[in-house]
Amino acid sequence: MTSKTPPSRASLAQCDCCDYFSVSGEEHEICPICFWQRDITGIAEPLATSNANHGLTLLQGRRNFAQLGACADRFLSKVVPASERQRFTQSTRDLGRLASCLFSIGPTEFFVDLEKSQFSLTRQSDGSSKLGIDIFGSRDVFGALSSQDDSDWSWALYPPEFYIHDFPLTPDAFAADGSLFIAAREDHEIGLYMMEHCEVMNLHIKMESATKISIDGQVELWGKAMPFAIVFTQPAQAATGAN
Repeated sequence: MTSKTPPSRASLAQCDCCDYFSVSGEEHEICPICFWQRDITGIAEPLATSNANHGLTLLQGRRNFAQLGACADRFLSKVVPASERQRFTQSTRDLGRLASCLFSIGPTEFFVDLEKSQFSLTRQSDGSSKLGIDIFGSRDVFGALSSQDDSDWSWALYPPEFYIHDFPLTPDAFAADGSLFIAAREDHEIGLYMMEHCEVMNLHIKMESATKISIDGQVELWGKAMPFAIVFTQPAQAATGAN
C-alpha cells in the first residue's frame, strides 16, 4: 500500500487567509483549508473588502479562521478538517498591530485607523493623572460597510470615534489588574461620535500595558444601548507619559 505524499510547499502557493500552502496560485481559486477565494487585493490590503468573499475583509477572514476554522462559519462543513491539515505546510505571517486591534459596535467590526488613533496617561506632579483616548474606526472599512444596500450604517458619513479628553484620575483609580470603571459622566468629554456625540455608559477600561488598552461599554444609538468594544495597541514611542 502506497502512502499519500503531502503536497510539497514548492508546488503550492500560500493562502492569504489561513497561511497554509494549499492553492495552486490561480486567480479565484478557493482554499480547501479555510475556503477563502483568492482575489486581486491579497495580503497587502487586509482591510479591503473582497467581493469574491462576500464583502469580508482579509483580516476578518483570518480572524474567523483562527477562531472558527474557516474564513466564515457558513463554510465550516466545506473545509478540510483540522485533523487532516498536517498534509499541508503552514507558515504563519504576522500582520502586526492591525491584527491585534479592533473597534466594534454591536455585531459590526469597523477595525481601527492606526495612524489617527492614540491614547495617553499623563502623570501629574501631585500623583494624579489625566487620561486621553481617541480611537477612530477605519475609513476604508466604514466606506465599504455604509455603501452596502442593506447597511445599518448608510445614514452615517464618517466612521465612529471614541474619545476621552483630559479625564482626571486619582493615584488609586486603577485596580491592581489595570482596570478602571467609569459610569456615565456629563461633566467631562467622554463619548462616541457618529454624526453626533453619543452618550457612553458602563465603561470598563483596562491598561494592558504602556502601549495597549482595551475598552468595553455601551453607547446610546437609535434610542437604545448597544455594546461596543475596542482593543488598541500603539507604538512604544507614542506612549510618552503612560505607564
